Amino acid sequence: MLTLTAAFALEITDVAWKGDRYTVVRVDPEDRMELVGQRDAAERTLAGALAAHPDARVAMNAGMYHVGHVPVGLHVERGMPYAPVEPRALDGNFGMLPNGVFEMTPDGPAVVETRAWVAGPRDTLYATQSGPLLVADGELHPALRPDSSNRRIRNAVGVDADGRSWLVVSRGEVRFHDLATLLRDRLGCPDALYLDGTVSELATPETAALASRTFSGVLLVFPANQDRPDVTSFSRNAGR
Repeated sequence: MLTLTAAFALEITDVAWKGDRYTVVRVDPEDRMELVGQRDAAERTLAGALAAHPDARVAMNAGMYHVGHVPVGLHVERGMPYAPVEPRALDGNFGMLPNGVFEMTPDGPAVVETRAWVAGPRDTLYATQSGPLLVADGELHPALRPDSSNRRIRNAVGVDADGRSWLVVSRGEVRFHDLATLLRDRLGCPDALYLDGTVSELATPETAALASRTFSGVLLVFPANQDRPDVTSFSRNAGR
């Protein structure tokens, strides 16, 4: 396990689960996360995002995208929606309904099923939509199979009952089912969302030079003692 400085008690851990290995980041409620990549195209690589935000300590890709790195679904940065929520059952993993939204609100982070996100009343500071929704209220997505032959490098995010976020990226090819049970059974997340696969990356400032891929969105984690940016949230209904 790698633990950063005491002022930023972030744990980056190498976790073994069902024969595979994962890099796991625990983000406590007092820490801060932001989503970048659409306000500034220079922040669409992990290295570029970390360079633009030198106080960030972790970067991980978030969200699927079309050609030109246009988000497939909802993308919100600093209260501004750059792409609307996508309610349709599209092709591929995104279309494995239910899919969901990972959002950061004034009340903390949450993983929310897409239809519930549209109907919900809370304000959103940052958000990314993806699919499938790996775990919802403690239940695995019904399409996930423990014997599936579909294995890819994958990354995901979960939120536990204490308001901690868990960022996970596999170190090799894994099944959806095993990734979901890692988040639910090992990390204690009753809600978890798949973010992307094959191209998934996680970097710190020390390893950013190795992260060269371009994404539509990048999640950044900041020290707990930093001031938050002046952000105005927007209503979920604005993303329809």
